[in-house]
Amino acid sequence: MLEPKGMTRRAFTLVELLVVIAIIGVLVALLLPAVQAAREAARRQQCMSNLRQLCLGLINYESARGRFPMAFEFPTTANPAILTPQQIGPNWAVRALPYCEQQAVYNLLDNSVFVTGGSAGKGPAQMAHPKNAPVRSAQLDVFRCPTDSYNVSPMLMGAGAAATEWGRGNYAANAGNGPLLNRPDGIFGPTSGGWLDPKRRGVIGPNVAARLKELVDGTTNTMLMSEVRSGVTPSDQRGTWALGQAGASVLFWYGTTGDANGPNICLENSDDVSGPKVADLALLTQECMPDYTGDELADQATTRSMHTGGVNVGMADGSAHFVSNSIEVGPPTVRQDWPNTVPMTVWDKMIAGADEQVIGEMPF
Repeated sequence: MLEPKGMTRRAFTLVELLVVIAIIGVLVALLLPAVQAAREAARRQQCMSNLRQLCLGLINYESARGRFPMAFEFPTTANPAILTPQQIGPNWAVRALPYCEQQAVYNLLDNSVFVTGGSAGKGPAQMAHPKNAPVRSAQLDVFRCPTDSYNVSPMLMGAGAAATEWGRGNYAANAGNGPLLNRPDGIFGPTSGGWLDPKRRGVIGPNVAARLKELVDGTTNTMLMSEVRSGVTPSDQRGTWALGQAGASVLFWYGTTGDANGPNICLENSDDVSGPKVADLALLTQECMPDYTGDELADQATTRSMHTGGVNVGMADGSAHFVSNSIEVGPPTVRQDWPNTVPMTVWDKMIAGADEQVIGEMPF
């Protein structure tokens, strides 16, 4: 068919097409960071929502039971820094499941299999037992921060065919700013030195936990839990929601008198946890996940996250907030007793629930 006289078709020239493609590329480059920032903001808000749900679950547990759940349960004559898998009982997260809309998972807990060295016929339940695999291996979204890409694969405790799988998580209870391991008679619990000292005592400790009324600094001023990162290798136990160990689901010795003096510390030895190997040191350093590999103790871990610039924290009043890495912390020190000459920082005061120190304006 002949086209009307004076009308011709005109297509894009190659130069024009390249210009259009270049403009689109520039627009995408300009918009992509904003889109990524919006997505991260949404993930951070979801993480805070998880913290609020868990904090409210713990508060409801305290209301029903008279005190918060213990950080983890174990035989009182065992050392919580060197527990065998068979000595580890339920942690705070397992006990709080019914109060966090996870009753069905809690119902799978078999209380007829006991920890080694516990009271005969009384428990607590052994989490590493095969009968409790359905609980410990569960991947529950309420325990996982959507920003952490390492929390989708299970933690493997042990080696080879004997390895047991544990579900990953990103939230840990505030046990306090000091060790709970210094009892001369070897009995660990409410009278351990780290728990008796109000400058150190947190809220939820090994074989011990506080009541709300004991948080005399105020629930709005006391940290109940915060984030931890999931281990970057399968054997790294950090970020394991049902495992009661330092860095797995418990934070302690992570203020002025510890090797870790604040959130997201990258200093060598700022965590002392189980699982990482000497061969992993380069990767751990690169990921700001240092560990003291000179022993297999689990006695110190600080709060960490993959959010830029800080961590989310959950308070004892059920609220959640973002705390910057630049919060006031003390100078790096070798872990020690708390000298009277060392002042408590804002971070230290948030950890301690009964130090009777005034924080002033909260850092969020």
